[in-house]
Amino acid sequence: MSKFATNISFFICMIAFLMLMSCGAQKYDWRTMYKDQKNHAYGTYIIKRYLDNISPDQQKEITQKLSKYFEEGSQVKGNYFFMGDAMLVDESDAEALAKFVSKGNNAFISTKIFPNSISAKIFTPCHVVTNEDDEQDYSGDDSYTYEEDDFVVDTIPVLEKMDWEYQDFDHLDFNVFGEEVGRLKLDLGLYLLIETDSLYTTIKNGKPRYHDWYYLHDSLACIDSNNLEVLGYLNDTLINYFKIPHGEGSFFIHTNPLVFTNIHMLNDKTSEYVELITEAKPTKDWHWDDYSRTSRDMGKSRNQNNSYLESKGPLTYILKQDSLRWAWYSLLAMGGFFLMFRAKRKQRIVPVLEKKENTSLTFINTIGNLYFNKNDRKQLCEDQMQLWLEDIRHYYRINTSDLGDDFVGLLSAKTKRPKEEIQGLLDYYHNIENSDFVSENTMVTFYQKLNKFSIQSKS
Repeated sequence: MSKFATNISFFICMIAFLMLMSCGAQKYDWRTMYKDQKNHAYGTYIIKRYLDNISPDQQKEITQKLSKYFEEGSQVKGNYFFMGDAMLVDESDAEALAKFVSKGNNAFISTKIFPNSISAKIFTPCHVVTNEDDEQDYSGDDSYTYEEDDFVVDTIPVLEKMDWEYQDFDHLDFNVFGEEVGRLKLDLGLYLLIETDSLYTTIKNGKPRYHDWYYLHDSLACIDSNNLEVLGYLNDTLINYFKIPHGEGSFFIHTNPLVFTNIHMLNDKTSEYVELITEAKPTKDWHWDDYSRTSRDMGKSRNQNNSYLESKGPLTYILKQDSLRWAWYSLLAMGGFFLMFRAKRKQRIVPVLEKKENTSLTFINTIGNLYFNKNDRKQLCEDQMQLWLEDIRHYYRINTSDLGDDFVGLLSAKTKRPKEEIQGLLDYYHNIENSDFVSENTMVTFYQKLNKFSIQSKS
């Protein structure tokens, strides 16, 4: 295996090991994401199975915009159900949901940040009131402090009168800290009081995990003008569950979606609390909306008409979604590996050198066949003579332009061969050169003479 492949295998194994360790390190997921998962402490697995049991045809999933799901002419009936930190709905979605409720259906919404797009359809905004008993106008102060039994429960920023009309239900965004809340009271003709710290404080790794709990302040409820019916309280006095009639149906608003999550549904008192809430609705199909759920920051930003993605950055939404977040991290990892290995200097590919073949015999056979087929023996003898003279020039350094007596004497002296032999060889060649026909025997004899001279002169 090459070094490159070994490095890639090592990094892949390391990433797989780290992912396995990260997945196995925590048995339960403590993030507040309201997912339909058993191992999510703040998931919706239990409440969804409960709605399945009490629905005639089980609860139905909403997987598209409300304006599409409740479109004009739709025969959808029953109870709409949403729970989450905030809702992401536009004007067309709010209009479709309002029409759905006005036809005699109900909408149960448990959220911390109520969308202005819906509140504008069902809720009449309030203005700042003057406390005549104290002869004090709170509209001129920076804040209004709400006290109960000499204990400051909440401090509410006071806005100008013209601004109140645009705030609507994001007034639900007033909270009391988890450690201060001790009771939930439900008033539906049946009195139910939950007293348990486990609802509000979760112990993880030996440390308490507190959550903010939300309510609708009395001064913002406008109970009379909105025909609002209070159905539940936090700590006996803080409104956290109320009903607003709309057409032939009603909106049921709950400000604490954490109550309906897995960890709290395991509490007997809490499950009884949820059972009383759901049984108060007619026995119809439940339409569960996961599609409209969004983060608390996104909900607040939409209510303020701000661009959430622009204020938080282009990757905010991607990093909040598990699948998109892992896809982004994987893309970064692959890009890093690509740069890591491709940034190195790459060696030029070494060509494969094949073993050289001796083609001399092939060449000789080719030339031989060429002369044999041509059958020009005289030309062949002349070529042999030229090769012999070339050998004389190269080996003995003798000029071969004149083959007279000087050539014969000089060659005889250098080769120590008799002059008669050399002269006889030259005469034999001159006869061939002057002949019109050369027989095969003559050609063979001439070749043998040349070959014999070369061997004997070099021995």
